[in-house]
Amino acid sequence: RRAAAILESHEDEASVLSQKIADHEAEMQSLECGSGGNVQALEMAEVVTAEMNGELAQLRSDLLVAEEEGRRLSEEHERAEAEAAPLQDWVEHVEKELRLARAE
Repeated sequence: RRAAAILESHEDEASVLSQKIADHEAEMQSLECGSGGNVQALEMAEVVTAEMNGELAQLRSDLLVAEEEGRRLSEEHERAEAEAAPLQDWVEHVEKELRLARAE
């Protein structure tokens, strides 16, 4: 009795699996043969993907150029600040001397 129940369960499972296989095969066949729209959509998606990849490559290139320009400007700014520091010290010294002279 138990063996019969197990066998029946396996037969039911085999039937379900066979039906799923048949459904998948039918779906594959409809995608391969009949659905020209799907093929066209896939081809269009590939074209769009290629265009986007080209744009992405250009944006990456632009980003590299912008990053290099940013580094160059940062270095230039640091140099300008370093060059301006002695002048700023001198201006502060003159302001201090001027305040002292006015106080007298």
